[in-house]
Amino acid sequence: MSASVALSRPENSSADSGCLPAASCRRSNHSWPGAMPSDAFVHSSVTEATTPGVPSNGTLRDHGIAPAMQEDFFAGFERARSRQARRSALSGRRTQSVNPRCQLAGPRISRKVDMTTTITAAVVRTHRQPFTIETLQLDDIRPNEVRVRLVATGVCHTDSIVRDGIYPTPLPAVLGHEGAGIVEQVGAAVRTVKPGDHVVMSAAYCTYCTQCRSGEVAYCENLFAEDFGGCRTSDGTTALSSTDGETISSHFFGQSAFATHANVVESSIISIPKDVPLEAVAFFGCGMQTGAGAILNELRPPAGSSIAVSGVGAVGLAAIMAARIAGATTIVAIDLHEARLELARALGATHTVNASTANTLNELMRVTKGRGVNYILDTTAVPQVLTKLAKALSVRGTLALVGAAKPGTEAPFEIGQSLVRGWTFKTIVQGSSVPQAFIPRLIRFWQQGHFPADRLAKTYRLDEINQAFEDSAAGVTIKPVIVF
Repeated sequence: MSASVALSRPENSSADSGCLPAASCRRSNHSWPGAMPSDAFVHSSVTEATTPGVPSNGTLRDHGIAPAMQEDFFAGFERARSRQARRSALSGRRTQSVNPRCQLAGPRISRKVDMTTTITAAVVRTHRQPFTIETLQLDDIRPNEVRVRLVATGVCHTDSIVRDGIYPTPLPAVLGHEGAGIVEQVGAAVRTVKPGDHVVMSAAYCTYCTQCRSGEVAYCENLFAEDFGGCRTSDGTTALSSTDGETISSHFFGQSAFATHANVVESSIISIPKDVPLEAVAFFGCGMQTGAGAILNELRPPAGSSIAVSGVGAVGLAAIMAARIAGATTIVAIDLHEARLELARALGATHTVNASTANTLNELMRVTKGRGVNYILDTTAVPQVLTKLAKALSVRGTLALVGAAKPGTEAPFEIGQSLVRGWTFKTIVQGSSVPQAFIPRLIRFWQQGHFPADRLAKTYRLDEINQAFEDSAAGVTIKPVIVF
């Protein structure tokens, strides 16, 4: 049975909310389809293809995504494929296709058969169907990988949309991208952790593209291949197989953490103090850093600012807590569910708006005495909501999006009177964070009682994973956490 817990915080602290978040093209209004969604309280629906003969993983066209958007989505995969082809040519070794379903399909460096470890994992085999708990084989770690024994993994909306076929990670696959655990083994090239270290895991990034080398790892140019490709970008292999040898997609966000053990790329690894309960901070790797990072890393509101957050699930509540840390004096939570609004007030909101019964625009203008809100963060990605929120901005205000809509979705904004208001619209991925720097910062806030994210969590066993997803979708649980 599932258990509701108040996860412990160190004695010296006081008690007091999913690639990818919105579009990952940071410098323009173009919306990339691989973007991680938040846990918005309203989600756009995507109809799954029913074309006869289409394989289970399908293509972006099968999911209603226009050809032009397909080209954008697979650009990252193609870059990785080209790099591997060049490596193969230089090495002079014969290549082979290791995983025919892998999104990085193309020539691969052949490898010897690995010694394997038996693990238990939750597997997605068919779109829109429940997870199955299976015994799998995990191969040897590569030089840039870390073997982690999982202790806890957060459930994120991104896992749901991949399970349901909206993003084309090839199936069968092991998902999970908010893992935390203990290092058991490290590859020869790993320098940041050692066996016995406690770690939290976040999104993978390539480390060598222009964005990564500029410190903008959340906007990695190879993000899609690193996080959604279903295999290692270095050689096209997967770490997982069934007991009868069937290939299982791995390395989801560099980790595939709905399993007892995982081979994790070093760029996904964040070392944390051993006195921090892993189940209390596992979910910091995506949802918490998305919401909190959007405020603290990207918007950076001056003390005394006004901030509104539209949609206060896990990501939105993380933003509420971060707004209080930043010193905002007017913090407005907007949602459709009264229970979430009550929690938002307990976590730092100074005002709440129930959008199902009140006029959001009127309420925001009333709270700000007609001046408008300095910063508004939207986790819903609903065009009509964004249009209204833009009207509630102050002069020189900023509207930011971390929720994900179906690729091709457009939001209409008024541009006549807006000209003299000088307001900004932007999209934010993973809180514009460098996880290895930002997640330890969030943990310090948690230790001091300023970021009580554990109040959002409810734990489930691995064999209760389908119930955890159901409870999350129904709003029964804000942040399900799978414990091993």
